[in-house]
Amino acid sequence: NRLCPAPIAAVPTPALQELSTLEQCTQHADISERVSGYRPILEAHLSARGPRAVLADLDGLQARTAAFAGHCHDMAHVLGRFWVAKGEAVGKGFAEGSNVCHSGFFHGMVERMLGDDDRDSGEPRHASPDELRAKIPGVCTPASLGSESQNIRFQCLHGLGHAVAFTLGYRLPLALETCDVRSGSWEQASCYGGAVMENINGIDQERRMVRAGDA
Repeated sequence: NRLCPAPIAAVPTPALQELSTLEQCTQHADISERVSGYRPILEAHLSARGPRAVLADLDGLQARTAAFAGHCHDMAHVLGRFWVAKGEAVGKGFAEGSNVCHSGFFHGMVERMLGDDDRDSGEPRHASPDELRAKIPGVCTPASLGSESQNIRFQCLHGLGHAVAFTLGYRLPLALETCDVRSGSWEQASCYGGAVMENINGIDQERRMVRAGDA
C-alpha cells in the first residue's frame, strides 16, 4: 500500500506534482520510506523552479498544514543535498536559498559538502567530531563556493555552524570547539554564530543546551 504519490517522470514544469501531495508521505513511520517517497518530487521541483520558490512553498505548507510542520526540515535537507549533488554552485545556493524549515536547505548543502553520500536510505549519516574537524577546513572557501563574495562566505560559515551543532547533537561546547578549526577570528566567529543560533532555534527542542528562563 503506497502512501506517497507515484512520481511523474520526465514531465514539463506545468505538470509537476503539487507539493501538497507530499502530505501522504509524512504518514510513513519509517524515515527511509518517507524520504524515498518525497525525494523525487522535491528534486523535480528544485530542478525546474530553483530553491527560493520551492522553499517558499514548503514554508507556506508548514504554516497551513500541521503534517508538514514536523517534516519541513527533512524535506529541505533533501533539497540542499540534491542541489550540491547535481553540481550547482554552493555559493549560488546560499544566495538563492533561505533559512525556512529551520535552515534545512543550508544544512543539507553543508552535509553534502562534508561528504555525505546522499543515499536514498533516509536520514543522512552524521559525521563524527573527528570527521568534522578533518573536513571543515575545506568547505566555505572561495574555491568550494565558486565565489569570492565575503557575504556568501559568511552565509556559508554561518550555515556551517548550524550544521555542526545539529550534527553533533546540540552539544554546543563541542560545536564551538569544532568551529575553532577555521582559520582566523572572523571565520570562527561566523561559525560560532550559526552554532549558537541552532542551539536556540533548532528543530530538536529537547536536545538543545538551554534552561527554562534563558532569554
